[in-house]
Amino acid sequence: MHPAPLRTLATALLGSAVALSSACSDPEPQRDPGRPSQQVVYRVDDTSTDTIRVTTQVHQRDGHYRARLTTLEGAPPGGKSLGGVAWDSRRQYLIRADGAAESVQDVAPGFTGADSNLDVALASAVTHGLVRRAGSDEVAGTACALWLSKEPLDTSTWALPTAIDTTRSCVSADGRLLRDEWTLGGRLVRTRTAVSVGDGPSLEGDRLLGGQSPGPLPTTAPLEQTKEVAAEQLVQALGIPLPQPPTGFRLDRSTAVLQQDRVSPTAVEGGVLTFTSGDALVVLRLERGLGQRLTVRSVGVPVALGGRKGWLDPGLLGLRLSFAGGQGLVVTVTADLPEAELLAWAGSFRLP
Repeated sequence: MHPAPLRTLATALLGSAVALSSACSDPEPQRDPGRPSQQVVYRVDDTSTDTIRVTTQVHQRDGHYRARLTTLEGAPPGGKSLGGVAWDSRRQYLIRADGAAESVQDVAPGFTGADSNLDVALASAVTHGLVRRAGSDEVAGTACALWLSKEPLDTSTWALPTAIDTTRSCVSADGRLLRDEWTLGGRLVRTRTAVSVGDGPSLEGDRLLGGQSPGPLPTTAPLEQTKEVAAEQLVQALGIPLPQPPTGFRLDRSTAVLQQDRVSPTAVEGGVLTFTSGDALVVLRLERGLGQRLTVRSVGVPVALGGRKGWLDPGLLGLRLSFAGGQGLVVTVTADLPEAELLAWAGSFRLP
């Protein structure tokens, strides 16, 4: 199978800007309005200066694609809102301190900032010498394993701690960060501790944004245009066979994507396929440059995928695998999957 000419995906699948805008503004399918979110409330002590600042962070997640992060003044339960961010399957939003909501950018369905799959990430990272196990503890009534890394597990690329840069993290068996203590340059700069883990308010419908109607996308927003399309149509436009789901997973969403730069003529076309199995999620992103060739993001540790070379990068969301698929195609998989299963699945793709 040969790839379609450049811009076939953009013109045939995304269509006109008017049609695209309409597609992105369609309401999402409604679920049970009484369904609670999964909520973790953190106390955050910022000790990076001589004046200690205490805030409350609330992480709320409603299944796949839908989540909200909010920061409040003071210790839990927190006081005045300092703002936050939210996601649904089509868009990312900014929540201002006064409660108003603004659209930030269109996004393809995928992981959110409230997702946490550190269990599969740490199991891989320790075998590659990126983190070190350091015992066990209990936080917010939940048992957790202690891990040592150079920087916090939700930032940067992981590496072993040094004499002056160390983060001590406690992670539950299901991959949730429950506490971390970040020492930078020999000084403790932040402590983050979960004070409660359990059910939160429903994020269904307009509850996600506190009942507010979001403002329109700003004119400076990144031009990532998205539209749900049939998976067979998407891969045909990309010139590849449809990948089979990982074992035990099913295809959930298929989205065409066009990224454009407002200040240069460069663009990227591609598609995103998501696969689900219970609470687990796998996001497959396929991209090709328009007018310029994309390069693989060589971050993490090198791994072999049959005759291809890939890069495996453990992180908060699980494992991210990047590799070149041939004829300008760049493949990125972000997955809540053990390393062996991820590499075996990605190695089975029939790509140019």
